[in-house]
Amino acid sequence: MTTEDFIKKTCGGLLFMYYAYIEKLHVRPVDIDDFVDGLLYLDARGYITKKAMGDKNG
Repeated sequence: MTTEDFIKKTCGGLLFMYYAYIEKLHVRPVDIDDFVDGLLYLDARGYITKKAMGDKNG
């Protein structure tokens, strides 16, 4: 079973993203715009971290 399949089977994608948001940012989103902004921030941070690791090792 893939990771994606496991998430879909257990809690679902949206709920998984909600819990990831709370885990990383330590607050609950106040509205959908706040939720989307937080997810975009987390995605950007992940990208920056991945690029920085690649640059150090490459």
